[in-house]
Amino acid sequence: MPRRLSDSGPFENANRAVVISHHLGTPPPRISDRKPHLAHLDGVLAKALAKDPNQRYSSCLDFAHAHLVDDVVDRFR
Repeated sequence: MPRRLSDSGPFENANRAVVISHHLGTPPPRISDRKPHLAHLDGVLAKALAKDPNQRYSSCLDFAHAHLVDDVVDRFR
């Protein structure tokens, strides 16, 4: 998850090997775990940060579109 959104990295530990291990194999925590008001970004960020590149957005435009659509849909809920 982007540090600017969460105020910290996705994985915090004094042991850098643990942090690297999490980056390689652990799904990032949901942004809403730290910032509940950003819960509408959970799905978009989960896909953008997927460990498997085939599960990520195929382009920056697709990522931006998903965020825009998600934001508009959320406003009408």
